[in-house]
Amino acid sequence: MNTKYLGDNLDLVKRVHFQVCTPYLHNLLVEPLITDSEQWTENALATYATCLGILPNQVHREGEKRWRNTRRGKRAKWLESLGSHYGDLFLDPDTGIDPSKKRGNRRHVPPDSVCALLDGCEGERIVMVYQHTPQRMGSEMQGLVRVARKRVKSVGDEEAGVYSLAVLGQHATMLYFSKAPHRLAPIRAAFGWLGERVMLIPCE
Repeated sequence: MNTKYLGDNLDLVKRVHFQVCTPYLHNLLVEPLITDSEQWTENALATYATCLGILPNQVHREGEKRWRNTRRGKRAKWLESLGSHYGDLFLDPDTGIDPSKKRGNRRHVPPDSVCALLDGCEGERIVMVYQHTPQRMGSEMQGLVRVARKRVKSVGDEEAGVYSLAVLGQHATMLYFSKAPHRLAPIRAAFGWLGERVMLIPCE
C-alpha cells in the first residue's frame, strides 16, 4: 500500500469486503505492506484504517518499517512471521500475488508465503489478499477469471489442502484462502448477490 492511493475507489472496494465479512472473520490483522519511501505518520495510519472501515489497532504497525526496506530474499521470511498472530490476516500489496512463484517484490507478495500462513490457527485461518486486475486483461469475466485462477494456482494445490474464493471486480479482485472450507462458505453466501462474480476456484 502507498499513501498516494489512500482513499481511492479501490479502498472502497476493500471497505465493502470488510463490512460484509466482519461477522465471519476472527481477530483480523491487516498488513498494509507499505511501499512509501518514508514511514507512515499516525495520521496516515488512521486514514488507512478509516478508509477500510477497521479499527486502527487492527493495522500491523511493524510493516510500516520493514516491508519497503527489507531485502527481497528476506521478505518471504518476514511475511511468514505474521503467522504468530492468532487470527485471520489481510495482505494489502500494491499489486497482488506474484504468480511466477519467485520471492516477490515490493509490489507483490510471494505465493509460498501466503500458503505458509494458512497453517496458523490449527489450519482454520483465512488469508485475504488484494489483487489488482491488470488493464490488459480487460473487464470481461473471462479475463477476470484468468487473473484469479493464475494467482490461486500459484499459492497451492489440492494436495496442500488449500481452498480459495475469488470475488471478482473490474479493477480489483479479493482472494480468500483457507485450509478450512467451512470458513469460506459463509463468505461465499454473503456475496451471493454478485452471482457469477463469486467463484470457488480449485487450487489445481
